[in-house]
Amino acid sequence: MPSRLEGSYACYDHFLEQVTRSGEPLGYAASQLKAISQITSLLKAGLPADSMSDITYHLVGFSKGGVVLNQVLCEAAYCWEQAQASAGKLVALPSDVTHFLLNLGEVHYLDAGLNCRGAHVTDPQVISALSHLVQQWSQGMTIHLHGTPRQWDDSRRPWVRLEKERFKSLLEINGLPVQEYEYFGGVEPTLLMHFEVIQAMRRGQSSV
Repeated sequence: MPSRLEGSYACYDHFLEQVTRSGEPLGYAASQLKAISQITSLLKAGLPADSMSDITYHLVGFSKGGVVLNQVLCEAAYCWEQAQASAGKLVALPSDVTHFLLNLGEVHYLDAGLNCRGAHVTDPQVISALSHLVQQWSQGMTIHLHGTPRQWDDSRRPWVRLEKERFKSLLEINGLPVQEYEYFGGVEPTLLMHFEVIQAMRRGQSSV
């Protein structure tokens, strides 16, 4: 859920370190581990303590909510980089954050997009560090990119597709599993399809 609404714009202040008034991310600074800490706190508040050890974390970010996933991936990469400066060990991290990093399973970008750049992670250093973390520490993580013409074929926002393609390419280059699914391909983009993709994803009705 968004932290607040600014008119019709969702804002994820509790997950990102810095956003504009309308919720666009001002970068993905990772040192405070704000998104991971917020997610694990929410889970601890809603689940029995004895169930946490068996959890594999599957994350879904719809539309602008994809920025939360970006923040999570950047924070995970930051943790890896910090560990390399500490003889390869996860130090000074809360146990629930460590558990999250070791058990992050599927990450689903569901028709992610923004009215500005930053809808996907395109920093090679972040993806490289994330790859090392996944390959050496975690049980395996897969990125799933779900999209519609509303986001991927919007001529007014060509950067959404370009960033998605760059993100996917970096994941592949670094050996991270990535799957892409297109819905309503060849159909004129509409706002309605942007929301219908939620049900289409659940039914597995992609064309790719």
